[in-house]
Amino acid sequence: MQFVDKALARRFEACEEMPQVLYARAFQKIRLEIGAAEEEICGGHMIFAGLGSPIGRATGLGLTVRLLRRHVDRVEQFYRSHNAPAQVDLCPLHDPAVLAMFKQRGYGIAELNNVLYRRLDPAESFFALPLVARFAAGGPRRRER
Repeated sequence: MQFVDKALARRFEACEEMPQVLYARAFQKIRLEIGAAEEEICGGHMIFAGLGSPIGRATGLGLTVRLLRRHVDRVEQFYRSHNAPAQVDLCPLHDPAVLAMFKQRGYGIAELNNVLYRRLDPAESFFALPLVARFAAGGPRRRER
């Protein structure tokens, strides 16, 4: 059995973080009216991709670099500048002092996510899935069906 440590937790966080960063960068080019922004902080990123967007949290911070009050101040300033609430993803592997710091500032838990994983053995074989769909070139007539 493999135990999850901060390094593995950081890799999991990156799976959530980096697509958001890339969306924000794309929105900076193609949706200027949104005012999208992303900024590195404390080993992670703060992301803003429009008010009400599900893309827009501080993610990955404090797992590889010690998270200090000044970092939280910067997170709050970043989101305040976009008239958005500050939302921060944390995990149970953050230092207890980090969780206490957010609690002292009035933050609460909005959701709790779990990640299940298993290692894949390169020698492992999987059965072939049956082909259940057939693909064919379409044309104007086929679209009408």
